[in-house]
Amino acid sequence: MIFNIFAAWWRKIQQDPTGWGALLLFAIGLIALLSIMRAMPYASV
Repeated sequence: MIFNIFAAWWRKIQQDPTGWGALLLFAIGLIALLSIMRAMPYASV
């Protein structure tokens, strides 16, 4: 599910390769990664 979201974002960035798009993608990815890492110990139990 998460991979599909990232793939959709990546296609959107490739269609409109702007600096703001890449920066937004990086920020969203970083926030998502941090939230996933924070939730990982609880999810793996």
